[in-house]
Amino acid sequence: MIGNPKFIVADEPVSALDVTVRAQVLDLFNRLQQQHGFSCLFISHDLGVVEAVADCIVVMCAGEIVESGQRALYLSNRGMTIDEDSWRRVDGPLEMLSV
Repeated sequence: MIGNPKFIVADEPVSALDVTVRAQVLDLFNRLQQQHGFSCLFISHDLGVVEAVADCIVVMCAGEIVESGQRALYLSNRGMTIDEDSWRRVDGPLEMLSV
């Protein structure tokens, strides 16, 4: 990677990709992150994608943080702030930020 960045912002980097290419890109992203040791703010509306790349999750709604936590703990104990229909939407006001 050029310049050996310490921090990368990835805003919906795989949202327009089909499932097969998405998986390949996420795998590549994870390998690059391990090899180069950079931190990343990964923004997505897709909880499945966030689950694949996140260590920590922050959920925003209308520009406000409404939930946050470590991935494993967070995904097993999601709060009542966001309903299940909102979690299923790919597009909408929710933004899941993984860091």
